[in-house]
Order: sequence, then structure tokens, then C-alpha cells
Amino acid sequence: MPRISHNSLLLKVLTLSTLLFQAQELAESFANSVLPETTLLIELYAQFLQFCNSRNPAMACVVFEAFEEAFCQNTNIHAVVKDLKLTEPQARIV
Repeated sequence: MPRISHNSLLLKVLTLSTLLFQAQELAESFANSVLPETTLLIELYAQFLQFCNSRNPAMACVVFEAFEEAFCQNTNIHAVVKDLKLTEPQARIV
């Protein structure tokens, strides 16, 4: 399971064993590119999703499913953005 730690945030994504090596490589590469102003877990997920999307579409699907499960299980993303009171820059990332 790849783990990404940034400030006090910890992102963990469960993945298939066939993607594990690729997932760990992506997580390590991504950890070096996280925006310093990232303060919320939802932002970290969104940034990692964008990072994976341009490098490994299969892993991007896994991260998207994890994002949905973590934040949008019973609602849509617009309600989540409103409930979390994200700033405009944060909302653009998410």
C-alpha cells in the first residue's frame, strides 16, 4: 500500500498487488512534488490523482476510487467542497 506523508497528512491507497510496485514508485515521485501549501487530505488526494492520471491511468482509477470512498460516499463533490469550506484555490485543486 503506497503511503504519502506531507506535513501532518497521511494518504494511503489500497491497490492490487499487480500495481503495487508502480504505485509505490508513483507515491515516492509524487512526495517530492507536493505543493507546500497543501493543508487538507482532500487536496493531497486530488493532487495525487492528477499526478497519477498523467503517468499511469490504471493507478489513477485506483486513486479516484479511494478519493470517492473517502470523500464522496454519500454525496457529490460540490457538497463536499461546500461542507469543507474550501477556499477558491483549494476547490480548484479538488
